[in-house]
Amino acid sequence: MAAGKRTIVKVETHSFSVIHPAGSSVDVWCEQCADVAPMVTPEHAAQLCNTTPRAIYRRIETGELHFTEIAGGDLLVCVTKLNSVRL
Repeated sequence: MAAGKRTIVKVETHSFSVIHPAGSSVDVWCEQCADVAPMVTPEHAAQLCNTTPRAIYRRIETGELHFTEIAGGDLLVCVTKLNSVRL
């Protein structure tokens, strides 16, 4: 009986999920700050700044606010930068 070759394939996957109570921040790497920073949803950022979510999205689009995109396409806004921008 001839000896056959056997191939073993290993697949390793990683995922990142953010689960936190509504209205709280989560510490995430901010690419623009090059540091771990507290991040909040645009809606929570609007509450913190007493403005509208649309105003926050506008600032994100113009580059005035730092953000990161998480799984599912949701955005988180950098609170460190949020504190330094006048809205």
